[in-house]
Amino acid sequence: MLMGEEIHSHNHLDSVDFNMITEHMGDFNTSALHRKLMSKVEALRIIRKELEQFRTERDQFKLMAETLQLRYSALTRNNGYSGCVGIDGNKSTVASILHETRERNIKLTTEVESLKQKLNELRGDIELLRSSSKEGNCEKAQMDMADDTNSEALQWKKERSSFICHLENLKKKNLQLAFDLKTLIAEKEDIISERDAYKCKAHRLNHALLNALNANKAHPQFLDIDGILLENKYLHERLKNYESELDITKQSLTKYKTMLETKRKKGIIKLGSSANDESILSHKQVKTMLENGVDLPTKTETIQDLKYLCLALLDNLNDKHIALNHQKKTNKILAAKIAELDQRIQCLSGIETTTGTTSSCISEYSPTQLLLQDYSASSVDS
Repeated sequence: MLMGEEIHSHNHLDSVDFNMITEHMGDFNTSALHRKLMSKVEALRIIRKELEQFRTERDQFKLMAETLQLRYSALTRNNGYSGCVGIDGNKSTVASILHETRERNIKLTTEVESLKQKLNELRGDIELLRSSSKEGNCEKAQMDMADDTNSEALQWKKERSSFICHLENLKKKNLQLAFDLKTLIAEKEDIISERDAYKCKAHRLNHALLNALNANKAHPQFLDIDGILLENKYLHERLKNYESELDITKQSLTKYKTMLETKRKKGIIKLGSSANDESILSHKQVKTMLENGVDLPTKTETIQDLKYLCLALLDNLNDKHIALNHQKKTNKILAAKIAELDQRIQCLSGIETTTGTTSSCISEYSPTQLLLQDYSASSVDS
């Protein structure tokens, strides 16, 4: 009875502890759960040792009961025909021994049942503690993983932003270097072209200087620098004249080209029929129109066409006047050149008589041609 009350009280205490554990499970942290689990494991180990001890005692008592039963059976066989008194005494001793063994077996079975119940309860507590510990460990691991992932994500974002800034700076530097490279290439090409020009000029001047230093008595006029300057001035004026004539020719060409693109007419022009300011009039057409001027109808269109004709004739006259002025300038330049050459011929007449040269040779004298005699531009890089 006392054993049953102890078992009942112990079961009641275990159930109370279990209820308290279940109520305050959410308040325990991982370390408290681990300590509780270790204490339960230690208690379970002790209970297992006691259970093994009780099992050994049970086996011993069972073995004793079997031996006693064997002895009793042997005694009954050997003393089957003995007196009633001896048989009753042996029966009383055997009955008392059996009663004691049965009581011990009952106690042992009750203890074994209580221990099994405690073992099952402890196993349930251990499983619950293990599950709660696993959940706590999983939550802690998840929190650690979340912290690690957040820290890694922040670190990666920082590294990515710094890497993007570095790439943008490198891109800007690359664009600046490419622009500088293009500028340097353009400057290099300009410098190369300027170098080639100066190289050709130096080569040409060296050749002219060599010819000037190698002058002999047959060409005393060879060293006349004034003649070279005069020739350059004359060529410069002719070049300006040609450029102005070229501009006038281009203007006339564009005007006639636009007129040809719009409309091209042939034959006699009928005044008053259409706008004749965009048509091309030949000399024959203008002559025919002027001869028949008396017979023309007095209409507004006819007067307008005659106005356009007068304007066209005025433009043509202006072009001819400009061409005549250029021709006059050219004639003046040629006259000045001839006068300067005559003066030079008169100055050099004494030298020409000593050398035996004729006046025709003097008139064909060109200092630049003599300085650049036998000059070849292909030998610049040689």
